Amino acid sequence: MSEYGSNKSFVLRGIDDTVYEERPVPELGPHDVLVEVKKTGICGSDVHYLCHGRIGDFVVNSPMVLGHESAGIVFKGTSFSCYISGPDRVSSYLYSRHFTFLCLLESIATVGSKVKHLKAGDRVAMEPGATCGHCEDCKHGRYQLCPDVVFAATPPYDGTLGRYYKLPGHLAYLLPDNLSFEDGAMMEPLSVGVHSVRTLGQIKANQTVAVFGAGPVGLLALAVAKALGAKRTIAVDIDQGRLDFAKSYAATD
Repeated sequence: MSEYGSNKSFVLRGIDDTVYEERPVPELGPHDVLVEVKKTGICGSDVHYLCHGRIGDFVVNSPMVLGHESAGIVFKGTSFSCYISGPDRVSSYLYSRHFTFLCLLESIATVGSKVKHLKAGDRVAMEPGATCGHCEDCKHGRYQLCPDVVFAATPPYDGTLGRYYKLPGHLAYLLPDNLSFEDGAMMEPLSVGVHSVRTLGQIKANQTVAVFGAGPVGLLALAVAKALGAKRTIAVDIDQGRLDFAKSYAATD
């Protein structure tokens, strides 16, 4: 008997059609870890799939677990087995009661044999896109452009809104003690802001930055620009409520 709990998952079956379903616990390869998901953010892509059943060429043709902004714990499980030994197990137990009752408590392997930097019980932020590692983009460090990426909650691949999720070990990042699971779940959308502002925009101190769209990722982009020393951070949106929040959060205008 193993100590895995219910792997009930939030499954999208079609437009505005969701259900909780039991899903099998994934089997690990030597480079994988099994994460017990603790917190997950809801991305705009989840909403698009829910409301429209597709994003461009990515179409929900079969049930799919939603979610990809997540953090959790490398699962620490145990298996429990008991055995009765004796010349005649049934008669020994019922009549003479001369028997040996043996119980074994063993750890379940939730960290692949090739994963050396993580152990069961570690708190981790989860990067949701597993790439091939062999194409030209991967080799040049542009793995986000890999044509064979397996991205959580992008058809036909399941996402992280279940209890357990299998992840390549190098895509699970240790969370320091001062960051919560909520913070860890925000690392994925924050990375979008960092990539757009720092890597693509190459924002420097004392520059003025305007961000069009003050939704969650826009707000994070404003925050990154502010952290990098921008002297003005301008939020542009048609929703006054979003503009008011942006001004209280990271926008100067």
